[in-house]
Amino acid sequence: MLLASLLSTTARAGDQPAQVADSAGEERLMPSVSRIVFALLSATALTSACAADQPPSGATDPVPPTMTPSQLPERVPEPERPPPVVGEVPADLMAKLRADLAKQAGAGASDARVIRAESVVWPDGGLGCPRPGEIYTQAPEPGYWVEFELATRVYSYHATRKGFFKLCPTTPVQSPRAAPPDRN
Repeated sequence: MLLASLLSTTARAGDQPAQVADSAGEERLMPSVSRIVFALLSATALTSACAADQPPSGATDPVPPTMTPSQLPERVPEPERPPPVVGEVPADLMAKLRADLAKQAGAGASDARVIRAESVVWPDGGLGCPRPGEIYTQAPEPGYWVEFELATRVYSYHATRKGFFKLCPTTPVQSPRAAPPDRN
C-alpha cells in the first residue's frame, strides 16, 4: 500500500509512465525504473527509521541506582600519601637548603620534614618557576626538587646540579620530568 501510494505520487510529479499491454491485452501505465527505485528506497528509509525508535525485544530501561542517606559513607577516606622520595639529593646541598629554610621560616630547620628530595630535569634555566622579566637558558637543566614541610606549610626548593637553588611557590609553574638514571 505504501509502495503504491509512493508510485502514484511520483507518477504525478512529472515523469510520464510508459504504456504496456498486460497478458489480458489491456493497456495500462507502467512506471519508469527510476520511479520504482525511488519508491523502494523511500519505503526502506521509512521502515528503518520507524524500527530505530523501537528498543530491542527483551530489553528493559536502565534504572539508576539510588542510595538512601543511611547507605552513604560517613566520610570519603583521604588518599594515602606516597612515601617521600629521598636520598637523591647530595648531603651538602640539603644542608644549604635547610640553612635557607631556617632563614625563610624563622624557625629551626631541624623540625622540618622532607616531603620530596628527588633528582629531576627542569624544562629550562627558570627551574620550573621563572620570574617575570628575567631571562633564562632555554635548554633542559638537570637538578633537584626538594620540599620541606614545616608547621603545616610546604617550602619548595628547585636547584641545579651545580648547587644554585631558589625557593619557589609550592606548585611549580612548569613541571619537571624525571631524571634519567646516572650512568657512572
